Parts: sequence; structure tokens; C-alpha cells
Amino acid sequence: VAYWFGHLEQFGFDTRIRGWINYPNVLVGYDFGPFAITITGELILIMSQTEENGEIEVSSDYNHFAGGAVGVFVEQPLWKDNILLIGMKANFTDFYYPQWAAFSTFQRNFFIPEVFVGLVL
Repeated sequence: VAYWFGHLEQFGFDTRIRGWINYPNVLVGYDFGPFAITITGELILIMSQTEENGEIEVSSDYNHFAGGAVGVFVEQPLWKDNILLIGMKANFTDFYYPQWAAFSTFQRNFFIPEVFVGLVL
């Protein structure tokens, strides 16, 4: 679950937006001994979203299916209980929250790739 918000008060705008997003997911992995692979599937569900312009509430949306994501991760043990994690995730969504200030007037699906590199200590 994620809460997000934005506030734009420049260029003549006085706009705010906020919402809750839920990311239910499933993971399946296999340990090959020297390394492990995990495959993930994720849904992107907007539980609520409210936009305001000045003192006026412009729109409120609830329970919107925005898309999904799939990912593949490789985990490599290093020493003791420390693990190196490398992975990729492909997001397919019709709402990408960092672009809210663009005031998009069209429905378009976005492809957003992500690359992960992590160290579990």
C-alpha cells in the first residue's frame, strides 16, 4: 500500500492531488544453490485519488484498476547472510503518479521499466 501526494503552486497553478495505491502481488522463486531466481506478478489498484484546484475539488476516483507489473530477480549469496540482488521489473499502467502535474487529457497505457540493484546486509 502506498500513499502519495503532489502540490503545484507555480506558473499560475494552485493544484493538489493525493491518493492511495494498493499493489497486491505474488512471488514464485527457486533456489538453485549458488543463486536464486524470483519471478513476480503485481497489480496496480488505485484505491482513491482526489484532485483539487484552489478550493474546488475537481475530481475524485475510487477503486480503479490501473495496470500491472512483472519482474525477474536474481539473488546471489555473498558472505554469511549478505545477498546481492539484481532484477528488472516491467510496469504497464494507465496512471503513473509522477506525471500527475502534466494534466493528461488522454487515456494512454505507459510502459515503465525499472532496474533494481540491492545489497541485503
